[in-house]
Amino acid sequence: MNALEKLKEICDKATPGPWAADQATPEGRLFTVNDRLACSVCGNAYKDDAEFIATARQAMPALIALVEAYREHHLLAPDCICADEDRRELAIKAYDDAWERAEQACAKIEESLR
Repeated sequence: MNALEKLKEICDKATPGPWAADQATPEGRLFTVNDRLACSVCGNAYKDDAEFIATARQAMPALIALVEAYREHHLLAPDCICADEDRRELAIKAYDDAWERAEQACAKIEESLR
C-alpha cells in the first residue's frame, strides 16, 4: 500500500464532515460533525491544533484527489502528442478530465479553509 492509499484509508474510516472545532472546556476541546457533538480532545487541545484537526478532515481527501489528478495529468501528456489520431483524441480527453478533477479538488481545498 502506498502513502496515498494509506491516507485514503484513514480518511475513509473517519467520520464524514464537515467538522468544526468548537469551544474549549476544562476537559478539552469539543468537536462537532454536522452540528452534532462528535468527540472531545482531552488535555490541552489548543485552538490552533483543534482548527488543524477540523480542517484536515475536509482538506485531506481533496489534497489526495489533487495529487492523483496531477499524476494522471502528467502521465497522459506524452499520449497527447502521439501519431495515432484516435489515441491522441482519447488521451486529450482523459488529460482534460484529469485537469478538471484537479481544479475541482482545488475548489474543495479552498472551501475547507472557509
